[in-house]
Amino acid sequence: MHSLPPIGITVRKKERNFLFTAPYTHTGVQQLVRWIMDSQGIGQFELSKRAGLSPAAVFQILNKSEKQVTRPSRRSTLSALAQTVGAEVQFDSATNQFALVQKYDLPETDSKDLGLLLTEIGDWIISRRKRMTSQERDRIVRVVKAVLP
Repeated sequence: MHSLPPIGITVRKKERNFLFTAPYTHTGVQQLVRWIMDSQGIGQFELSKRAGLSPAAVFQILNKSEKQVTRPSRRSTLSALAQTVGAEVQFDSATNQFALVQKYDLPETDSKDLGLLLTEIGDWIISRRKRMTSQERDRIVRVVKAVLP
């Protein structure tokens, strides 16, 4: 198994595309749920529907403190959450961390294609600058970071 990147850092490696890493604790799972909701622009109820979980399960993950739980969420729960962003979960028992890994590899892009993509994104941003939400901006930044080597 590959060693995971440091906690809280999203990186792209040639052999794996890490989307999110955290310690396999209740707090780490809470961070994952918040990250998914922010990245998808959805609330607790919509996340529960997409993941096939009960709304109460998502509510409990978000609202219980580390002291109120005896163990982190089941791995099957993490897998269901990961599927909502097209990822799978990878566990590293040596460091007690988990990571979301993209199920697919991003296509290789040459500098010309990358330049055109960035130009199109820039044009879109300029045309919508007063109406763009922070979620839209964050999604664009994630896309650009994902395609950069």
